[in-house]
Amino acid sequence: MSFFKKTHVLTLGQKVTHYFRCHRSGKFVSQGSGIRHLKASGSCKINGICPAKMKVVVIKNEVITTFYPNHEGHGKDVQHLRLTKEEKMTLAKDLADGIPFNRILDKVRSTLESIDCDRIHLLITKDLQNIVQQFNLEEHVRHSDDSTSVESWIEEMKTKDDQCVVYYKTQGKIDVNNPALGKEDFVLIIMNNAQTKILQQYGQDCICLDSTHGTNQYDFQLTTVLVLDEHRQGFPCAFIVSNKIDTPTLSTCFTQIRNRSGLIHCNVFMSDMAPALYNSWVHAMDKPEKRLFCAWHVDKAWRTNVKKVVGAEKQVEVYKKMKCITMLLNQDEFRVLYEAFINELMEDRDCREFAEYLKQYYCDNVESWAYCFRLYSGLNTNMHLESMHRRLKYIYLHGKNGKRLDKTIGALMTFIRDKLHERIISLTRGSVSSKLQDIRSSHKKCLTEKTDIVRVSDNKWEVQSNNRTYFVMENNLPVKCACKLACTYCNACIHEYFCSCHNSVIQWNMCKHIHSVLQKFPRDTEREVRIVDFKNDSIVASISTCPANISSPTNNDLGKEACRRELLALLDSAATAEDMAIIKKGIGQIKATLTAVRSQNKLPAAKSNGKRNISPQRRLHSTKKQRPNKRKELKKPSVAESDNISTNLILSLL
Repeated sequence: MSFFKKTHVLTLGQKVTHYFRCHRSGKFVSQGSGIRHLKASGSCKINGICPAKMKVVVIKNEVITTFYPNHEGHGKDVQHLRLTKEEKMTLAKDLADGIPFNRILDKVRSTLESIDCDRIHLLITKDLQNIVQQFNLEEHVRHSDDSTSVESWIEEMKTKDDQCVVYYKTQGKIDVNNPALGKEDFVLIIMNNAQTKILQQYGQDCICLDSTHGTNQYDFQLTTVLVLDEHRQGFPCAFIVSNKIDTPTLSTCFTQIRNRSGLIHCNVFMSDMAPALYNSWVHAMDKPEKRLFCAWHVDKAWRTNVKKVVGAEKQVEVYKKMKCITMLLNQDEFRVLYEAFINELMEDRDCREFAEYLKQYYCDNVESWAYCFRLYSGLNTNMHLESMHRRLKYIYLHGKNGKRLDKTIGALMTFIRDKLHERIISLTRGSVSSKLQDIRSSHKKCLTEKTDIVRVSDNKWEVQSNNRTYFVMENNLPVKCACKLACTYCNACIHEYFCSCHNSVIQWNMCKHIHSVLQKFPRDTEREVRIVDFKNDSIVASISTCPANISSPTNNDLGKEACRRELLALLDSAATAEDMAIIKKGIGQIKATLTAVRSQNKLPAAKSNGKRNISPQRRLHSTKKQRPNKRKELKKPSVAESDNISTNLILSLL
């Protein structure tokens, strides 16, 4: 049974008296306002007096205890017992050791041998969450108040050599140096030294921008600045957490990034169709050579607004025509057929509303969404950013809508640390990127398909494949390329050849037609592959946020003395009860972590074969005949349909 202190400590000279009563004794008095129901097990109070009690008298170094052990009015109701201090410490040790909740619950429940259980056997996830909070074991939570926790982290970052906080403005304060931000605006920009190096090195090619929500409970948006590295893999260079994503706010943010990284002039800028991101970037940095809309965002908008067309069959027809025109690779052909398509829609009453929508939002910016204006740009969708945000939410935030901002910041810092380590691994051990996988897949396709190849000139070939004609050309580079995005069988990389097919022109892949040409006309010279020593890589050299190996200090006594002085200084500076509560929580976390490190408990090894696939489960299935779906789906037109649509539009002009 548990006891609680009934009254304050009674002190008479050197005699100190403590009174403890049974925790079941007393009458339940609700302290709430009626918003929440009483817990399912009810109150532990028996609405009466239990005679069990303790009287503890402390006189100098002597302790005299008077114990009344008889309990009345209640039994040993397990649901009303509390976890003991030793049980909490054991659980805190396991949690500090990184053991997941489900493993701890499984270990506790496996000790139950009969129906007579103790309080520890009623352990649930909520109990473990309470222990994490009580012992301050949450890695990124420094204070119960979210804003205080965030500011504590920012103050610590200011003392680091790697100044990862580029700019911070909290709510309730005015920044006189940035008048575009209001008093209630919140802005936090995170970009460490390694991210700055990557932005400076690869930002001249492609810049991708996008915002996402659901990372905190305050509706703050997370805006990410992303570039493509030498492997054509996305790398986030800056994170912006803000309550607004309008032009004044983002212009201020990009100006702060420019002050850190310098002016970035990019070749391709990709974002959604909202003007705020692009206008803010141009205002702070420089106007890019090309501004492209994400093809996914454009297609999603068309699928939504094609419903303005009357009739399901006509919606499918209009959508296919629009996709066919979008994928045209010749600018003159696109302009002629697009104008003919708009006129055709305007003449049809059922399609006129959709035609007005296209004229309002897409006629004046065809350079941003039509395929013929993004040839060999190397970027068609914002899939790198979409993938990054999905990985952040489902892996680092565990697939839940974030509530606390400090946890989101911790997840961002962990994500960046992992990305930088992945770069070290890629430079040392090598890795197969998605772009390299596409190159290998295209080579396999060329070995199974029949093609007719005619050499037109020294650096141009005509390829007949699937009843269509394509042209493969060699790119006369001024300097031999030594990148790793190459086919080892063809002895060529992605930069040395290009084709007139969509896979090469839009997706910027080394298509099967290029592989077919190189198989029939092999190259004589061997490629030189650039081998990068990761120790000499400027980006890796700037990584200072990665934790160092844990090793014993050279002078342990000096380390203890320094820690002792810091702890005494903290105790001397504590002026309020809240200060002491924070220090006690920190001590509790240190004790639990030290216990976990000293114990060095190992998880039991799995006995099953980790490489063996799970046996498929036998599934039940319906035998009812399904009614056919008469509604036609919006699908991308086939090659034959595209040819037919283009021919009909051309004939309509005659």
